[in-house]
Amino acid sequence: MAELEARLGELEGIAEQKEDLEAQLARLSSFKETLPEPFPQEALLRVLVLEYPSFGGKAEERVMALIEGYQALLKGEDHPALRHSNREFLRGEAEGIVLVGLEKLLEDLVNLPLARWLRVHAFRLEALLQEGQRLSSPRLTEE
Repeated sequence: MAELEARLGELEGIAEQKEDLEAQLARLSSFKETLPEPFPQEALLRVLVLEYPSFGGKAEERVMALIEGYQALLKGEDHPALRHSNREFLRGEAEGIVLVGLEKLLEDLVNLPLARWLRVHAFRLEALLQEGQRLSSPRLTEE
């Protein structure tokens, strides 16, 4: 009886692993479907893919999630926006970033008063105050 119970526990563990693998495969397949055809499939394991439209329901939510998510990525932290990516499937450091929904981002930027706000004096002062706290992408640093 103990032998059968041990075997049952082992089979339950295998069933859980199978479910997890099937869920990961479904997520990878969804990324594959949203990317254009010439995008090589193996790139999903080397390039970070972000689904911008999934970041929120409102323009300001999506833009803030993109900014805060990228900031968290650079710091090596987690952020809810990164749950809408293939981050967990990457092998090592990402070689680049693909933003699915770029047109939605551009539409959000056009419809928000960001251009006028960026010209405001207070914004310029804040940018000067944060000059020493800048983050940089490892893919954009010059050697």
